[in-house]
Amino acid sequence: MEKFNQDIISAITLPMRLENPVSSLEILISIDLPLEAKKRIAAKLMRTILSIDLTEEEKEEIKSIIYNTKGVFRDKKELIARLNPKEPVQKKDTKETYDSGKANGLFVVNSNNGSFGVVHSITATSINDGKGEHKVIANELSQGISLSIYAVNEAIRFTLGRYGLKPQGYNNLDNYGITVQVGKIDNIYDGSSMGLAASCAIISSLLDVPISPYMAFTGSINIRGMIEGVDGINEKIRVARLKSIKDIYIPEKNLKEIEAREDINIIPVSELWDVLNSIFSKERMSSFVDTLNKKDSKVTVGPYALRSKDQKSALISTVGMRDPYGRSYQDKENSLFSEGPILTAYRRLSPDVILLLPTGQTIKNAIETKEEIEKISGRDICEIRTIEISDPTDYDSIYIAILAALNSASELLRDKEKYCSMSSGTPQMHAVFIELIRSGKLNAHPIQILEPKFARSWEDRVRPIKSEYLGFGL
Repeated sequence: MEKFNQDIISAITLPMRLENPVSSLEILISIDLPLEAKKRIAAKLMRTILSIDLTEEEKEEIKSIIYNTKGVFRDKKELIARLNPKEPVQKKDTKETYDSGKANGLFVVNSNNGSFGVVHSITATSINDGKGEHKVIANELSQGISLSIYAVNEAIRFTLGRYGLKPQGYNNLDNYGITVQVGKIDNIYDGSSMGLAASCAIISSLLDVPISPYMAFTGSINIRGMIEGVDGINEKIRVARLKSIKDIYIPEKNLKEIEAREDINIIPVSELWDVLNSIFSKERMSSFVDTLNKKDSKVTVGPYALRSKDQKSALISTVGMRDPYGRSYQDKENSLFSEGPILTAYRRLSPDVILLLPTGQTIKNAIETKEEIEKISGRDICEIRTIEISDPTDYDSIYIAILAALNSASELLRDKEKYCSMSSGTPQMHAVFIELIRSGKLNAHPIQILEPKFARSWEDRVRPIKSEYLGFGL
């Protein structure tokens, strides 16, 4: 019985702990409890509520709840009077200080006793330490939130490309270490609609430009920067009004669901690009990208460099069904799509040429990958050589076909430092590449592109393969 009572108390006080006292009172009123129990809990809640800073909107809502609820609140007149003093106290605006790297996210928390909205700040910290180990630290968060942060990272990289970020710019962006903190919301929230707020917090930190605390965001985001619809939009708008938020960025797809706009400016958006231009200005974003493109920095991975500083390089890869983009993980009902291995390796290495080796089944993927890379680089650097095999698991035919393709491209690869990807295509193709490298028929550095779900803290996903047993990469 005691545990049951404790569960009820926790359900009632949860919104209060997340700074939504109005919803705590509403849950108390709706929950099935003896009247005397409700009175005792209401008295304790009101003592706490009267001791904290409330917005004028919250005061009005709480007064309305007290006035219209029968039997639960003792001394209604006194409570209402304390919420509405005769001589208003001039309080310092707690939102005066605008810190860069912060953005208000709008969340809905679901419980057995109903759902309620929360305005909660997401904080991003970016440090340009020059180590070339780009990390979005989120591994201490729940899986759902961690995956959302990964999608945010990819969306930012893709969107910065639209401002003209070049391969060298991506390399310099990778010198930033980025930490995202979501605080106490992590334990009770799945992360599905925090993408837009987290993206804005990261960009705010990178630019060192603050976002108004009277602004809030909700929206899921995919790796191409498209903003997807979310649940609970009306609960989010309501709590934003209670917290004196003036402007709300919401997914355009949710616009038809809005019941009442109240006195809030609702801004429907469909792409991260539009949001960044609106908040930070296109000129400021372009200037930041120009700075990244011009900076000179040495890119490293851990204790060793991935490529030499001056020598031209070539990337060699078979082509898989996840190139240029494909499903890399699935989180229950929500599928997220990731940049494929070839695009990831391209961004990391900035090779001068890329040799793509598709089969008949993956030639379409190769063409799409070539088009994506041309779009990013502004140059035609991809060469496609189809490997003619009927069975992509037949070691002998794969060996002959790949060796023939490499020989036909020998002029293209001449005098270049070569990197061979072991992440696209079939395991049999990877085994053939390993044998070609081990036997000396292919002089190349083998590399692996880690799956996002296996990359702790989103460390560098492109890694050299070193094998003492096989005798290469050392």
